[in-house]
Amino acid sequence: MGLDEPPKRTVKTAETIFGIVEFLLENGGSGVKEIAESREMAESTVHSHLATLQDQEYVVKDGTTYRLSLKFLDHGIRARDELPLSSAARPVIEALSKDTGEVAWIVVEEHGRAVYLMRNSGEKAVQTRGRVGRRTTMHDIATGKAILAHLPEP
Repeated sequence: MGLDEPPKRTVKTAETIFGIVEFLLENGGSGVKEIAESREMAESTVHSHLATLQDQEYVVKDGTTYRLSLKFLDHGIRARDELPLSSAARPVIEALSKDTGEVAWIVVEEHGRAVYLMRNSGEKAVQTRGRVGRRTTMHDIATGKAILAHLPEP
């Protein structure tokens, strides 16, 4: 932390919950023991957090395995649709992909990362590895580099 930066005020419980969510995102369905070992937590603590996430419908339990629920999909779609850019960009990428026959993407910067916001495919479109919602480093894709070129210096 630099001299000009205020101290971080975070909530440990929230960090723990989101750590579990990120683990499930990266590893797919997992059991309490696997999560506890990876997060260096007691199994009882992990179980309590998973029970909370399940009660709030953020995870689904199948036998002894937990996975993220589709509630996250709903949140992601709503977050995207609430951006003013979404409604303005939709007809533009539809026209662009129709005119070129190729894939048209809308990519935005958020928290220093490139996020694939929207996609539309033309008739001659070549499949790419991108998917809506994917987050990557800005310098990893051409669109990210173009965005970086127009951002103010840090």
